[in-house]
Amino acid sequence: MYWIAGSIIYGAVYKRSDMTHHATLEVVDLDGGPVGRAVADSILQLNSRPSDKSPRWRLRTDLPTLAATREWVRLHGWGAIVINQGASQRLQDAAAGYSPQNAVTVINNTGRHPVTSISYLEPALTQAATAAVHQFALAHLAQLQAPADPLLLPTLALRPIAFTSEDVGPFSFALAPIICVFGFLVGTLMMVEALIEWKMTT
Repeated sequence: MYWIAGSIIYGAVYKRSDMTHHATLEVVDLDGGPVGRAVADSILQLNSRPSDKSPRWRLRTDLPTLAATREWVRLHGWGAIVINQGASQRLQDAAAGYSPQNAVTVINNTGRHPVTSISYLEPALTQAATAAVHQFALAHLAQLQAPADPLLLPTLALRPIAFTSEDVGPFSFALAPIICVFGFLVGTLMMVEALIEWKMTT
């Protein structure tokens, strides 16, 4: 039992940094407008600069809603960046109460592999989303027109879109290491118990 537990725990983190390029992160454009195209293109361009420590990005067209994307990532994926439905229209019709964070949602699944997720994939998701919204902000500034509400001008000029992050893992990073260590200790105690029982019966 000791060797089984040790093999599972240590084998799961073996060369984790060298294997990150085998992970694929999803890009889901539910917007279909200028915001969606700009953000998706910015993220997909990262595939032109491959690295062993960088994940690959894939455009998905078969996930129709944010809820469907959350569920797919929870069950099958590492993470996704979703350009939310209506992001372009909300930006175009910006009025009092406009929230840039409603444009993009970053979905992470730290329960799939806590070490790899927290060390490589979560930073990759955050960096890609940050770079994409900043690139869009620069392009948007060049063609910005005065909004109906003058109080919105600083927001639309400096931060027209932004993103929120959420973790859909059933066991987040905070719990996963505890579970791994607990499993390792249980395996060790079971081995010791078996040795003691064998010693007492011989």
